[in-house]
Amino acid sequence: MRELAAGARRVAEGDDALADVMPSLVAGIGQAAAGAGEVSAGASASSSGGNGAAVGAEELSQGAAQLDQGAADLSSRLDEASAQLPTYSDDDIATLSTVVAEPVVVDAETPRSGIQSIPLFTMIALWLGAIVTAIALQAVPTRRLLSGTGSLTIAGRGVVATIAVCAGQGLVTAAAVLLAVEVTPLEWVAFVSAAAVTGAVFGLANHGLAAAFGGAGRLAAVLIGVIALAAGLASTVPPVISGIAAALPTAAATALLRGTLTGDVAGVAPALIGLGLTAAAGFALAFAGVAARRRLRSLPT
Repeated sequence: MRELAAGARRVAEGDDALADVMPSLVAGIGQAAAGAGEVSAGASASSSGGNGAAVGAEELSQGAAQLDQGAADLSSRLDEASAQLPTYSDDDIATLSTVVAEPVVVDAETPRSGIQSIPLFTMIALWLGAIVTAIALQAVPTRRLLSGTGSLTIAGRGVVATIAVCAGQGLVTAAAVLLAVEVTPLEWVAFVSAAAVTGAVFGLANHGLAAAFGGAGRLAAVLIGVIALAAGLASTVPPVISGIAAALPTAAATALLRGTLTGDVAGVAPALIGLGLTAAAGFALAFAGVAARRRLRSLPT
C-alpha cells in the first residue's frame, strides 16, 4: 500500500508537470500549423512564378526567332544595295575629287546704294512737275481758237512751251539726284538724257489731259501719280493696283531711268516704245481739246 501511495503521488506530480507544459505545447502546435500554411502559400506562389517564367521563356524564344529573321532581311537588303552602288574608275575618282575640292565661286556684285530708288523718285518728281506745269500754262490758247490757223497747228504750238519746261525739269532733277550716287560719265549722260525725255513726255501727257478734260484731266493725273508712288514704295499692294500701275506711263519711265543706271538694255526699248505711245496719246488729246473748243466757239450765241 505504501508503494502504491508513493506511485500515486508520482503520477499526480507528473500530471501537475504535464499540466504546466501543456499551454506551451498547444502554442507550439498552433505555430506549426501557421508555418505549414505559409509553406503552402509559398509553394503556390513558386508554382505561379514557374509558370510565368515558362511563358516568358517561350516569348523570348519567339522574339529571338523574329530578330534572326530581321537580321536575315537586313543582310539581304544590304546585299541588294551594295550591288546597286555605282563604281568609278580611277579617272572618274580623280575628276570627282577635283570638283569636290574646288569651291563654287559666285561673283555676286552688290547693287550700288540708291540705284533702285533714285529712278522711282525721279519719275515721281517729273510727273508732279508736269502736273504743275499743266496747271500754270494754258492748255488751250483761247485767243487762237477763232483764227484761221488749223487745229493741228494750234495744238502743236500749245504743247511747245510745256514740253520745253518739263524737259528742263528733267535735266535739273536728274543732275541733282545723281549727286547722291556714284555713276560713270556714260551713266550720267544716259540718265540725264532719259530724264529729259521722260519730262517732255510727261509734260505732253498732262497737257493733253488738261486740254481734253479740264479739271477732271488734272485730277486723273494726280491719281496716276498716287498709284505709281504706292506701287513703287509698297511691296504688298493689291494685285489690281499693281496691274494698273504696270499699264501707266509712269512704269515705262521708271524702267527707262533704271535701265540707264543698271545696264538693262533689254528693258530700255520697251520703255521707249511705251513713252512714245504716251506722247502720241498726249498730243492726240491736246488736238481733241482744241478741236472741241473751236466747235463750241463757232456756235451762234
